[in-house]
Amino acid sequence: MEKLRISSVLFILCLCFTSCGVDRQRTVASQQMIGKVLSPTRTLNSDETAKVLSTCYAFRSLWTEFRSNRKGEEVTFQYEGLQCEKNQSGVQIEVNQELKTTLVHLLDSAPLIFDSPEILDYVREVETHLHGRLSPLCQKLMKGEPASNIIDGPSGQKWEYSFRTEGAREIYEIAIARYDATTGSYVHRDQEIYEVLVRPSKAKQQRYLGMVMRSERRRTCLDGISIAEFMQEFKIPD
Repeated sequence: MEKLRISSVLFILCLCFTSCGVDRQRTVASQQMIGKVLSPTRTLNSDETAKVLSTCYAFRSLWTEFRSNRKGEEVTFQYEGLQCEKNQSGVQIEVNQELKTTLVHLLDSAPLIFDSPEILDYVREVETHLHGRLSPLCQKLMKGEPASNIIDGPSGQKWEYSFRTEGAREIYEIAIARYDATTGSYVHRDQEIYEVLVRPSKAKQQRYLGMVMRSERRRTCLDGISIAEFMQEFKIPD
C-alpha cells in the first residue's frame, strides 16, 4: 500500500511537469528570475568570456553558411506557447504545433530571418554574432574588449546575462528588467533562454554549428500577474 501511495504521488508530479504545454522543467530557472531585482553590474570573468566567445564564433560560422549557401531553405521548429490572451473560461490560450519557416536574407546589413505566414509570437531573427540578443557581447569580446553582465536594452530596459554549458550546447539566459517606481529599482519582468549547438557530435549536426536548437521566452502579461511562455525547438532534418 505504501509503495502504491508513493507511485501515485510521483505520477501526479510527472503530470504537473508535462501536461501544461510548455515544458515546465526547462523553465524553472526563468521562473526564479522574474520578479527579482537586477544584480550589480560587473565584468564577465574568464570562464564566462570563454563560453560567450565559443558561442560567438559558432554564430559566425552559421552566419557565413546560411548567408552563402542556405537562403530559401525550409527550417522547421516545434512550437509551444502559453499566451497572455485567455479563452471564455478565463484560461490562458495554449498553442502546440509544427512551425515551418523559410530562411530569408534581404540585405547584406540586415539579419537573417525565419519567415513564416503563421501569426505566432516566435523568434523570427536568426541569432548570430552580428544580430540578436548576444550580438552586443559578441561585438565587444571578438574585438578583445571586456564585456559586462548587464547592458542597456531598448525602451529603458536592462538586460542581465548568465551562462552555462550542457553537453554540446552553450546556453545563455537574458533576464530583462524594467524600472519599478514603487521600489525605486530595476526588476526582472521577462526572461529568455537560448541553447546553441557549438560542439556537434554527429555528421548531420555539422551543418547546424551555431544554430539555436531551442529557445524559451517568458513574459509578464499586462495584468502584471499572468506569465506568457513560448518554446521553439529546431528539428534537424532526417
